[in-house]
Amino acid sequence: MTDQQLPPLTDEDRVALNEFLTHPDRPEGTLNYTQFVGFLYSVLCAPEFLSTEQWFPIVFNGESANAEKQTEMQRIIVIMVQHYKEAFDDIMSGTCNPKLNLNWSEDTVERMELEHFCQGFVAGFTWIEDRWKNAMEKFNAIDPSMRGELDLGDQIYAIMGLISTLASPDLNIERSEDPALLQQSLPEFAVQLPDVVFALAEMGGKLEELFQTLEEQV
Repeated sequence: MTDQQLPPLTDEDRVALNEFLTHPDRPEGTLNYTQFVGFLYSVLCAPEFLSTEQWFPIVFNGESANAEKQTEMQRIIVIMVQHYKEAFDDIMSGTCNPKLNLNWSEDTVERMELEHFCQGFVAGFTWIEDRWKNAMEKFNAIDPSMRGELDLGDQIYAIMGLISTLASPDLNIERSEDPALLQQSLPEFAVQLPDVVFALAEMGGKLEELFQTLEEQV
C-alpha cells in the first residue's frame, strides 16, 4: 500500500495506537502517543529523507515492540505510517498544526500534550542531530555564491532551545538565571511553536534540495 492509498486516520486508529504505545508489554522508554507525533514532525524536518524502517525502532527505544500478534503489529505499522503521512501533508501545506492541544497553560495537566509533543520532537532531533551537524558542515563548505538566501547561522539551535524549554518548562524555570522572565515568556514560546517547527522543516527541505542539485551537477 503506497502513501497515496492510505486512508485518512480515524479516531479509532488514534485510540488503537495510543493504547498500543502505552501497553505494559512495550519496552521501557517507548514514546507515548503525543511524543510520537512530535517525533514524526522532527523526523520530517531532517535534512534528508528518513524511511519508516529507520525511524520505527526509535519509537520503541531501539527495541522490539513486543506485539502479541503479527496482525496487530501490521495494523500498528500502517497506523504509524498514516500518522507520518498526516504530518507530512501538514508540513507541506505550510503549517505545523497537529491534531493536539499545543496551547500553553499554567495547569500542568492542561499543557501535557504541549510538553509531550515537544519531548518527542527533542527525542527525534537528538536521534538525527549528527545528520544535522553533517549537513551544516557540508553546507558551510559550499561556495557562498551557491548557497542562495539560505542562512543557517544559529537558527537551528535557537529553535531547539525554544522547543526544549517547552518540553520541560518547570525544570527550565528552576534552572533559569531569571525564572520570572522565563515564566512570563512561556506562553509566547507556545504561540511561536508552529512557526519554528515549520521554519526548521523549511531549512531541512532546502538543504536536502541543495545537496541533490549539487550532486546532479557533478
